[in-house]
Amino acid sequence: MGNRFQTTIFISLTALLFFSWLTGGARSVSAHATSVRSEPIDGITLSKSPQQLKVWFDEGVVTDFSKFELADNAGKAIPVLNLHREMDKNGQVILVGNLPELLPNAYRVNWQTRSEDDLHIIKGSYIFGVQQAVSLQPSTAQNPANQPVEVILRWLIFTGLGVLAGALALSRRLPAGVRQVQQRLAGLGFLGCSGTIVVQLGMLAYLGLPDGSMFQILSNTAYGERWWLSQLLLLVMAALIFRLISRPSTSKSFTLPGLLLLPVVALQAMNGHIAPGRGFLFFFNVTLDGLHLLAASFWTGGVFTLLIAVMPLLRPFSPEKSMVRPILQNFGKLAGLCLLVLIVTGFYKSSQQIASLDGLLTTLYGQALLVKIELVLLVALLGLLNTAILHPRVGDKLARILHRPVGWRPIPAHLLKRLMLAETTGLALTLLVAAFLTSSQPARGPEFNPPLAENPPVISQPVNDLLLSFSVKPNRPGQNFLTFSVLNTRRPAPAPIEKVNVRLHSLEVETTDLQLKAEPIGGERYQITGNQLKYAGNWQITLEVERPGLPLTELTIPWRVSDAIANNLRPVVISNQPLAPWFNTIAVFVLVAGMASWFGFRQNSRSNLQQGT
Repeated sequence: MGNRFQTTIFISLTALLFFSWLTGGARSVSAHATSVRSEPIDGITLSKSPQQLKVWFDEGVVTDFSKFELADNAGKAIPVLNLHREMDKNGQVILVGNLPELLPNAYRVNWQTRSEDDLHIIKGSYIFGVQQAVSLQPSTAQNPANQPVEVILRWLIFTGLGVLAGALALSRRLPAGVRQVQQRLAGLGFLGCSGTIVVQLGMLAYLGLPDGSMFQILSNTAYGERWWLSQLLLLVMAALIFRLISRPSTSKSFTLPGLLLLPVVALQAMNGHIAPGRGFLFFFNVTLDGLHLLAASFWTGGVFTLLIAVMPLLRPFSPEKSMVRPILQNFGKLAGLCLLVLIVTGFYKSSQQIASLDGLLTTLYGQALLVKIELVLLVALLGLLNTAILHPRVGDKLARILHRPVGWRPIPAHLLKRLMLAETTGLALTLLVAAFLTSSQPARGPEFNPPLAENPPVISQPVNDLLLSFSVKPNRPGQNFLTFSVLNTRRPAPAPIEKVNVRLHSLEVETTDLQLKAEPIGGERYQITGNQLKYAGNWQITLEVERPGLPLTELTIPWRVSDAIANNLRPVVISNQPLAPWFNTIAVFVLVAGMASWFGFRQNSRSNLQQGT
């Protein structure tokens, strides 16, 4: 049984890796797109009409479900033409619309799109002026509140996959001669499979029927591609399992449906929260999300199918009563491995979706995640109590830790069925919270990022015989005053200043360097006015001073343009420093400790077996 168990795990992991690559490795986007920035910048005043409207997203959006609405200060609508999608060098998706010539006025942009992978609606707005100032306000990105219907549909999909996975997993570790249990498992597997088919159809109707976009979803979106493939695989699995309900079968009869389950799980995982990435990183994220969902399905569905298909064998005078304990013990090993996988992958997933401690404690997504963690710990405790009843060595060790007499058990054996019922209820609630999380907006994005470091009000630095000073006000994307002071430190000055040139180079966006001439404003001071600093982040500003008969004096200054709007969206309550390093460290520690415990347990089992023989 042990070798079969190891072989099954190895084949499952290998197949999941392959199907993760096949279904998602070539993609570079993930669910729940978040707007990153816009152009024109919110609140900016432009000297001339812009040619395009642009909104950047960290993940893919669907052009067919996107729109820009532009209106002037009087509410007059201006058409936005040729709406299309582009990609920048950092892999971020840009929604672009062309503009006609705009008259001097203040304008508001309302935009709407759908995330490419889960088709959730994202909305936002921002304002700008053409030769007319506008009041500064943060740009807004609106993600609709969780819809109860979607949460319930996702929960039913998770439940159906769990019942299917539990039936298939349990069928692989049944002893010979329990045909009645095999038939029950086949019936439960068919119920989970067919139920998932129906609920996925309901999810498609929920997403597409209100606005008549079902055909577009099925034909023009990544979600539609995955839906078709998932339904096809589920139909094949349902046909294979249905044949096993009334015919004699062995554990090998469930092998092909079990392998087909893996791509279904990978496809469903891609409808949740896969961390952004490209190439191998995205393939890695898809694999971990698939493992997370697979482990949750095996554990949840396994306990449920045990309760329905196996526990009835404990009735009095049942000839198969003696087979129950070995079945439960074998499943306990799988449940322990699933718990380890859930903790490791869960912390890694959280590191990608929760930006900071504030995101964890002050957002609905973070609070729901804490509830899910508490439920998992509670169910793990119930599982430990079950294990103490079923495995004498675990029960004896627990008794020694609690300083109880030999043979003591925390729960009487006759309460095992009630414990399993409580464990099933806890796991069902955990899946419900997971459904809520996958339909919610994660606590990440620009509003959760730490504030940009502030520059000194004025930077001064001597270069040769000159003292050069520089400042930017208000130092945010858009209209700024760049002021330079060029002071001679030698008296008399060796030569008069003939020209002051400035070169601006963005380190955040791939653009052509700007060459500008600073105009004198008196008192050895020079200035440039305009909206050349369009983007928040790191810049290089090079100051060049020309004097007749002397070599060029040059100074390059690193400068950071503050994104004041994004940083003011969410005030810091406790901390906005990244949580990813802590979560990833915990994931690695749990993985190492879990593997060490697993191998230690197996070594002790072999030693006890050898002593027994």
